[in-house]
Amino acid sequence: MKKRAFFLRRIILIICVAIILALIAPVRRALYYHSFIQGTCVITARHLQSDSQNSKRPIYKPIFTYTLTLPDGRQINTSGFDGPDTFVYSTQKLAQNVLDSYPLGQPINCWYDPAQPERALLVFQGYSSEQALSTFLFFLLAFMIFLPALAYLFEWQFWRYVALRIRGTLTRGIVVNRIEQRKQGMTYNVYTILYRSEDQQGGVARHIQLTAPPIERHSLPDLYNVFVCYDPRQPLYDRCGKYPRLYRIIPGLIGSLIFLALTLSFIYMALFNLYWN
Repeated sequence: MKKRAFFLRRIILIICVAIILALIAPVRRALYYHSFIQGTCVITARHLQSDSQNSKRPIYKPIFTYTLTLPDGRQINTSGFDGPDTFVYSTQKLAQNVLDSYPLGQPINCWYDPAQPERALLVFQGYSSEQALSTFLFFLLAFMIFLPALAYLFEWQFWRYVALRIRGTLTRGIVVNRIEQRKQGMTYNVYTILYRSEDQQGGVARHIQLTAPPIERHSLPDLYNVFVCYDPRQPLYDRCGKYPRLYRIIPGLIGSLIFLALTLSFIYMALFNLYWN
């Protein structure tokens, strides 16, 4: 029961953290695009941009250069067309029709970021609930991959061994049960080892399970004298054997750093990657 509660708390914590982190992106984008205000732009140049690198057929995108006049009289030269979503066209004729619908030299309405006026758009779709939902699900999926991996590698492949080396205690136990299991044509034995952890109250009986190939008599001559390294604070960290060697923390440390970097990069993306292409 304690073991189930231990893992259940961590699962609930990971899910809650993943949801909170995934909400950052849609909330941040909704606040950002809600701050856009309407202004007046004058188109000074226009052209078609074609791209065939990522597809077999070329795609076309209208690009405009325009001047935004701010309320204080300043003029900002910038370029673009639509956003947050940018649309491309499969034929040059369709893109040219869009290009021709915006004549040069005439003032038209546009929308811009008052904090960065150079980020101005002729066509502004706003930030819809569908966009928010898709953004949330994308980041939720990413964090539900990264966070469990980070939690497992950090706690079980790094911190567990560090904790046992810092505060672990070495004792001896006895094998009280053995169950033989077969999996994929291989035979394994599950050994239940009983031992006692020492504390101020005189000690608490604990048990640990070791899954290993069948132990021969010559490799474990005394079933009543098995080394166990236990953590006085967390019984689930206990392990069969002596103190873990330092090299055991290296895979967990490297893996934790990798998934921590991935998690931080997605948090950065959620906070600051607000703009259209």
